[in-house]
Amino acid sequence: MTTSKTPTSPSSRDLQPYLSGIESFAQRLAATPAARTAGAEYDDLVQEGMLAAYIALRKGVDPTPSVGVRMKDWIRLQKRQREGDPIPYETLLPTEVPAGGEG
Repeated sequence: MTTSKTPTSPSSRDLQPYLSGIESFAQRLAATPAARTAGAEYDDLVQEGMLAAYIALRKGVDPTPSVGVRMKDWIRLQKRQREGDPIPYETLLPTEVPAGGEG
């Protein structure tokens, strides 16, 4: 018998342990030349990091690896938009969790 994994919505309590690490990494990233050139701000990076943590927890996996990736992808998205090559947010940074929590 196979059971499918149903994603659950993490609470703010589930995300709290990751907040200080996300804020610290966002602060370091926001100070980089790439982020400054792209216009990627600290608050936006924290938001993207928290979203990455939420999505990972919803999938039932450790969010730590995905947080930095998503923040860097945010910087790339901002850079492309500033260069006149806009792409939809959802294309680079999907927010949906596939059915079953996998993906």
